[in-house]
Amino acid sequence: MKIKYFLILTLLPMFFACGEDDPVSPSNESSSSVEPLSSQNEPISSQNDPLSSAEELLSSSSTQVAVIYGPNQQRIPSAGATFNMGSNLNEIYSAATDGEMFKNLIMDNGTLEDQVHSVSFTYDFMMDETEVTQLQVINTLTAASQLEILTTLQSGWTSANNVAHMPMGDNIPANISVPYVVAVYANARSALEGYTPAYIINDANNSFSTDYSATGYRLPTEAEWEFAARGGTTTDFYWGGTFSMPLSETDSALISQYAVWKVNSSDLGYEAEGYGANEVASKLPNAYNLYDMSGNLSEFVNEKWDWKEYASTAVTDPKDTTTFMNNMDAFHKRGGNWMSEAMFLRSSNRTYNFTVYKEFAVGFRLVRANLAN
Repeated sequence: MKIKYFLILTLLPMFFACGEDDPVSPSNESSSSVEPLSSQNEPISSQNDPLSSAEELLSSSSTQVAVIYGPNQQRIPSAGATFNMGSNLNEIYSAATDGEMFKNLIMDNGTLEDQVHSVSFTYDFMMDETEVTQLQVINTLTAASQLEILTTLQSGWTSANNVAHMPMGDNIPANISVPYVVAVYANARSALEGYTPAYIINDANNSFSTDYSATGYRLPTEAEWEFAARGGTTTDFYWGGTFSMPLSETDSALISQYAVWKVNSSDLGYEAEGYGANEVASKLPNAYNLYDMSGNLSEFVNEKWDWKEYASTAVTDPKDTTTFMNNMDAFHKRGGNWMSEAMFLRSSNRTYNFTVYKEFAVGFRLVRANLAN
């Protein structure tokens, strides 16, 4: 049976192929309520029957309960703000107890953050307090009649649970390694909550581009993500800590108060409680009341991946206007995850680091930035 499930996992990304030859068939400050589908307190469909059926979900609304399509959002006070994005890695190397070890690990994974530059914003934006959960994805894609995508997605979650002991549950962050699905979810959530969808999706090849003037949900830009993650801090971590290597027991314990990372997750072993991604908001938030900006799942940002370091010039309201292809490796991912070392949890870290289960370490949260309309 394990071989069968492994094959399902292996083939899942092919369903959402990246090339043109393999197309897929087809808030306000808090989440809005639309027609109810299922109670937020209902558990996710049986782990042996990942979706149950759309009919069950749609008929479970005999009791009128508000449906939650996404996390509550916090307003990020960015209008008129300027911050320094990135970090000087040479300074970190020299300050670290074992700077050479740190340097070698970073060099093995790229040095993309090593150009500190000034970023300014002319607008505030709303950001999800937590990573989007499995139940929120189920509610949204069901209401949007994206049942084929949802069935495949939940089959993957069930297979990951069987093969790799990945947790499932209403409040577990939605592990989605397929960018096209994130765009579909974002547009569906926008429409359900009365906003103009921000993604222009090409279903022929599952690519998409961004309408930054739209009122709807999208992934945060890389600058938005880092500004929000820092929560007004200039330190390596948003809880005020400075990274050093090796970590002391005190440093490690402090990180564990704020982040789901290798020490309190992957190092426990797959049979232990807490292995894998944990429920959202199980750790302390940053100053903007955002949870899991370090650890749990790495998060997609609206930025095409490249190996170039930042430009050194000051920028205002930076945005990536390219067309995104349906490939998880084509996007920058921020924040570190449940398998990450402390160096990859830093607010400025730009390197996607994982140890084994690459596809099981990526999730997302969304923003709305055009708040005038």
